Amino acid sequence: MGEKIADIGKLKLSDVEYDIELNSGLSLFDKKNQVHIQSKKSRLELSEDAFKKILLSVLSADEILKILKNENE
Repeated sequence: MGEKIADIGKLKLSDVEYDIELNSGLSLFDKKNQVHIQSKKSRLELSEDAFKKILLSVLSADEILKILKNENE
């Protein structure tokens, strides 16, 4: 793990709270930042680019779901 740069935020899923952190890259050849999504029991490490893609997908899905719910009311 690289050095923590910043806390991005928190996420709660099924009563488990996750911390989301931005960390510096470790490799001498690829110093891209990493994002860690971690709880007391687990940790997921993603490249910053992969995290952004997942985040945009989740936000888009949320907006689509809101639109679909409004259409069915």
